[in-house]
Amino acid sequence: MSRYLSTDGWDHGRVATEASPSDGSRGDRWDISEAAGRPHLRVRTVEPTAIVHFEDAEILFDDGAVQRVGRELHRLIQEGHTRLVVNFAGVRYLASDMLAILAGLQREVDPVGGSLVLCGLEPLLREMVRITHLDQVFDICGDEAEALGLMLRT
Repeated sequence: MSRYLSTDGWDHGRVATEASPSDGSRGDRWDISEAAGRPHLRVRTVEPTAIVHFEDAEILFDDGAVQRVGRELHRLIQEGHTRLVVNFAGVRYLASDMLAILAGLQREVDPVGGSLVLCGLEPLLREMVRITHLDQVFDICGDEAEALGLMLRT
């Protein structure tokens, strides 16, 4: 996935400085990271679905981190990944801006028949989604396997 990197190994858009494919599971797998200890994404594709995990994002409040993650999620859609499973396992706290980004992603994929499924939400995050009525916007599953099963049915 060298398209995330410039020739000098850095993404000057400050979104991702590393994208390294790895093996060991069905589909393609790669990490999109900026620096150790900072929130980043790990993406695995099980065609036609991209499964997104948050790494080093137990607390996803920092505006810069939220914006970086949002740009990377938008980039996935622009590259044609319109079926996304976003796994929040390990994320305990989330800025409301991240929910707004997810709602924007849903509006992006709807017209092209795509879908966005959330899974692995901690009880506090699940309640936050319910209070904001975004549970009426997103499909929410308990875990990744359930989310993939839902994607296969749609």
